[in-house]
Amino acid sequence: MATTLFWLAFVPKADSVDFLNSPLETQPRILYALMKAVALTTLTVAFYILHQDVWNWRDTTPLVFGFLPIGLAYHAGYSLCAAGVMAVLVKYAWPKGLDPDECHEGHGNPQNDKQP
Repeated sequence: MATTLFWLAFVPKADSVDFLNSPLETQPRILYALMKAVALTTLTVAFYILHQDVWNWRDTTPLVFGFLPIGLAYHAGYSLCAAGVMAVLVKYAWPKGLDPDECHEGHGNPQNDKQP
C-alpha cells in the first residue's frame, strides 16, 4: 500500500510525460521525483525487513539495563526509529493538496475574505 502511494505520488505518468522528448528544464525535476520515490520505497522496505527480527526470537539474554530482554529492547528502539521514518515519509512523501488549508486557500478565513 505504501509503496503504491509513493509510485503514484512521485513517479510521473507514462502517458503524461515523455521523458526523452520533454524539455531539458523538466528532466531534472522528473529524475528528482523518481530518485525520491525509489529512496523512500527502499527505506520503507528495509525498515519492514528489520522489523522481522528472527535473530532475537530465542534469546532472552543479555538483559538491557539489567531487566529488559533483548527482543523487547530491540522493539522499543525499533518503535522510536519507526516514528522517525514516519516523520521522514510525511515530510517528503505526503501528497500535495490533501490538507484543507492547501485546497481552499482563502476560504473560511476572515482575513482572506475581505475585499481589497
